[in-house]
Amino acid sequence: MKAAYSDVPKRLKEERVRMGLSQQSMSRLAGISQANYAKAEAGTRRLGYYELKRMGEAKLDLLYVFCGMRCKEHFLQRLAPYRFQELLSLLNIFVSLAQLQGKGRALDRWRRLPWHTEMFHAWEEGTQLDCSGFVQLRHSVGKTQLQMAEKLGVDVKKLRDMENGIRLPDSEILWRLCTEFEVSPAVLLKDRNCLASEVGCFLESDGCTAEDGLLQMAGEFQALPKAL
Repeated sequence: MKAAYSDVPKRLKEERVRMGLSQQSMSRLAGISQANYAKAEAGTRRLGYYELKRMGEAKLDLLYVFCGMRCKEHFLQRLAPYRFQELLSLLNIFVSLAQLQGKGRALDRWRRLPWHTEMFHAWEEGTQLDCSGFVQLRHSVGKTQLQMAEKLGVDVKKLRDMENGIRLPDSEILWRLCTEFEVSPAVLLKDRNCLASEVGCFLESDGCTAEDGLLQMAGEFQALPKAL
C-alpha cells in the first residue's frame, strides 16, 4: 500500500495516546490552540515547522510520525549521551561501514546521507534551518523549480519562498521530502531525539548485525577529545 499523508495525522494521534497526553496537553506542547491541534490530528490542518520542533523537544517520536519507524528503547538509552552533531557523525560512520561490507538492504533509506552531512553537519546545534539547502537538494536530483514544486505538491511561488528562506516547510512538505527524496525528518527539523531514533533504527536494520560492536565504537568516539 502506497504511503499517504493521511498516515501522518493517524500516527500523530497514536503517538499522543502512547505518551498518555490529551489533545489539550499536546496542543500546549506545540504552542497552538486545542482546536487547531484537533484539526492537525484530523488531517485538515498542517502543523508548522516550529510547532513540530516544540513537539520533538517534548519527546514526541517524530521519526515514527513521519516515517512509521520506531526505535527500540534500549538503543535510545545507549545513544542518550550523544549530541546532534555526534549522532550525525556516528550515522555516517555506520553507513560507511555497511557500504564496505556490502549490506545493501541496510542502506536503502540512508542513500542521501552525504547530502544531509554536507548541508547540516557544520551547523552548531540550535541554529535556524538554512533554506538554501532546498536549492542544493533540487539540484542534486536534477529537477527544475516547476518539477520540484509538483513533487512536493506546492506551487512554484511557495517553493521559491522556501528556497529563499521566506517560508519554512509544514508537516506535509516535510513528509513529502521524507518519502520522495529520503530526507531525514531528524535533519530537516534538527531534532536530536529523532536523530537518535534514526541511528537506532539503522542499527536494527536487516543488513546491520554488529550493533554491539558499533555501539562500543560509538563510546570510544565520544571519549575522543572534543578538539579533534
